[in-house]
Amino acid sequence: MDLRQRLLSGASLLGCLAVAAFAAAVVYKAASQGYHFVSPARILLYLIIPALMILACGTAVFISRFRGVIFLNILALVAAIYAAEFTLQNFPSSSQKATETQEDPRSAGAHSPPTLCGQYSWGSAEGENPRPVEFSIEGRGGYVALGGISELPIPRYGRSTDQHGFNNPPGQWRPGEVEIAAIGDSFTWGHDVPPGKNFVDLIREQIGTTVNLGCGSSGPIIELATLIEYGVPLVPKIVLWFYYEGNDIGDLGWRQNTILSRYVQDPSYRRNLPAFQDEIDRHLRSIDALQIDARNDAMQSVNDPAAVRINWHYFVRLYTIRYALGVSQVFRPHLVTQFAQILRRAKNTVGQWGGAACVRIRADGRQICVNTGRVGCRCVP
Repeated sequence: MDLRQRLLSGASLLGCLAVAAFAAAVVYKAASQGYHFVSPARILLYLIIPALMILACGTAVFISRFRGVIFLNILALVAAIYAAEFTLQNFPSSSQKATETQEDPRSAGAHSPPTLCGQYSWGSAEGENPRPVEFSIEGRGGYVALGGISELPIPRYGRSTDQHGFNNPPGQWRPGEVEIAAIGDSFTWGHDVPPGKNFVDLIREQIGTTVNLGCGSSGPIIELATLIEYGVPLVPKIVLWFYYEGNDIGDLGWRQNTILSRYVQDPSYRRNLPAFQDEIDRHLRSIDALQIDARNDAMQSVNDPAAVRINWHYFVRLYTIRYALGVSQVFRPHLVTQFAQILRRAKNTVGQWGGAACVRIRADGRQICVNTGRVGCRCVP
């Protein structure tokens, strides 16, 4: 064996060992998520494929004449996977484009404010998640805006927000007379649904006084805080907590906040936010003004069909491919435990006035299957 062949064999061996180590790390990370989120797609992607890669690399270690061929094939496979990720990011199908155009406020003609229900709809950095807005009142910090800007016209939804920035018609905030309070995220809010057609509106038609406390980009810990701040004064007979299987558990992984955590840990914690609506409006309107220019800049990029964009955070992690395979959400057992703690806290809160708390699993007919990686699951339309 000449020097060139030895160098190639050595490089191939190191490459195969690196691939085997990476595959083992993938298996370990998947196993650390616990039994809660096992699915055929996850087993295939996080167990079977890495095991085959480890087997191939093991063969390369012990049979030197196969090293170069195996390593080059692995490199070709990796290059093909990232080429597919690039293609899916920049050249989506026509149905995906139609969905993105419909759902993306930056491509909508009507004004859609950057802040809804106290969340940043658009972060300042690529891939940045929406986050609660913290502020101070009379020099005292520790307040989080859970509601939105009051009486804010939103042509896109055909109505204005109510007196606390939620999506309700007039006359629903009647403490002691509320039949149902609905807790949830953008599905509950009624994202892209005409007024009167959101499922909370339909419940209201059948049941009576119903307050929609749903917020876009929300999650379990924010939903609990919203229940405590805005649901408690209403003393509704029933609280419907709409759990979205697509991302609610995953949201707990990044939506950690010292102030919000107090709503879970301290049964007596409440800041009486409805009484400070003027302060909330002032803070959220200042944020709205600051973000309009950034949003307009983003619109130019989104609406440029010739622009090739790479979200490196998603690209390196193969997010688009994993989303298509149904394994985009990363779950950990401790998040399930935390979610159970949040639900117990919500149940105890509602039980203080003899109300009933009910959890309903919801989905859009596709996400519940896509994001959990289930095969043959029944989707709720």
